[in-house]
Amino acid sequence: MVKKIRRIRTVAKTAPKTKEKKLIENAKKLAENPFIILPEYEDAKAEKFVNKIKKKIEKVWRNRGDVKKLEKLANKKGLEGAVAGTLMLTHSKRAPYLASIRIADRDVMYALRGKAKKELLVAVQHFDDPVLRLLGFRDLAMKNKVCLYSWDNRFVCSKENKEPPDDFKKFIFSKIELENKNGVALCPHLDEKKLREGKPDEKDYLRINWKNANIIIGVCSSCAYKNSKNTLFELSKYFIDPNINNNVSVNVVSKLPELQGEIEDLSKYLSGKITDSQLITRSLEKWKDVLKSSEKKVLIADGVSYGDNVKKFIDALKPNEYERKGLEFILPKVDEPIIIEDATPNKLLENYWKKYGKELILSIVKDDELTDTLLSLDESPSKIIETAVKTLERKKKLTEYPDYKKLPPTAKFVDEVMKNYLLFGEQKALSLLSKPPGETKMRSIAFAFLLAFGRGEERKWQYSEVEIEYGRFLKEYVEKLMNASPKEYDKALKELILASGTNEKI
Repeated sequence: MVKKIRRIRTVAKTAPKTKEKKLIENAKKLAENPFIILPEYEDAKAEKFVNKIKKKIEKVWRNRGDVKKLEKLANKKGLEGAVAGTLMLTHSKRAPYLASIRIADRDVMYALRGKAKKELLVAVQHFDDPVLRLLGFRDLAMKNKVCLYSWDNRFVCSKENKEPPDDFKKFIFSKIELENKNGVALCPHLDEKKLREGKPDEKDYLRINWKNANIIIGVCSSCAYKNSKNTLFELSKYFIDPNINNNVSVNVVSKLPELQGEIEDLSKYLSGKITDSQLITRSLEKWKDVLKSSEKKVLIADGVSYGDNVKKFIDALKPNEYERKGLEFILPKVDEPIIIEDATPNKLLENYWKKYGKELILSIVKDDELTDTLLSLDESPSKIIETAVKTLERKKKLTEYPDYKKLPPTAKFVDEVMKNYLLFGEQKALSLLSKPPGETKMRSIAFAFLLAFGRGEERKWQYSEVEIEYGRFLKEYVEKLMNASPKEYDKALKELILASGTNEKI
């Protein structure tokens, strides 16, 4: 059930002159006409309700000139006690100290007189405030099953389930600041027909159906986030309906038909503890979790559902050729809902890489050892797939290069770096060069490779001045080897080994 008011403990404060004066003036008005605090009635049941309260107030009012009797009557805890306590202000003509209570989002000051509940004292002393005057009648209205509507200078009582007054509905529309279209109040991002029918729109939205008022309210997720308010709580400050749980329904409608279910934290929303935006977000997150745990295959990216159409889903992600190859291999194997926000092909690949990555790479290179090598690369799944495809192409091309059965140490080192470079690319070659070899001539060649890869400056601290200088000399031989065709490779390798100063024979 919607709680109309949130409050905290009472605090006593020195009364500002304007506040004191206002309360004294209201007390005088009450002395002139005690029924000024009562609502108008619209039907027989409401009339009976109002007249019952009227009789109790009239008994108190007859003693308005007798302070002693007012003090005694002020000890009553009902509305009549609050009236007596307020009438006492007309005799003291001063209220130097006022109590303060937090109601909704404001501090309200009132004169603490007698033993009536503070909410009743606030209601009587602020009878001209549309929100505060309802405090005096909430319990009575709930008990007697009548509705109360409070706005501007009007205060109306009617039997339950009756349609609210037209003027009150106009007032409500003005309060929620939404476009009014024939009983439908909606933000500019929603379609009137879809809102009426409660069907998915282009945005997720909150739908409030105030049945007995014939009003449907719709707030999209964007507007809800921007406004940071609780629409129903804002409305319910101005009325009391003992049957509100049946007369008002609250739903969250997702733009995705797959997302639906029970509203998350509805009780917190109804009590004003969370905003429209929080209700929408929490409900959608819960439904996503429920959907993810189901066995139904559905593909959703950035709030758009593609059903179980893998091709359309992949196309929407706009992958490159290597990412597409990976997604086309993995997604048909996934037998669960896929819901991804801020979707990128690589992000989706990462989600399933641990389970399907090895199988995917093996299907490309057809080599267990090479698969393990590729998976050990410190790269994104997208890059590893690209490397796998290119490695396969390079592997075929590598068969055209000389395959040495036995090489001396320096030549073997150079050939190993080169073959890894040709097969896996620069990163793999750099990983082999991360720890310089022990022999001086090999170290000079290693630095020459680093220079060729543009990494000499950042790694020269690992080398001596002599090795750096000689590496600069060998750089052109390394570059010639790197650019050599399969037929030129053997000659370029021999020239590099000779230039390095070794006497190795190949």
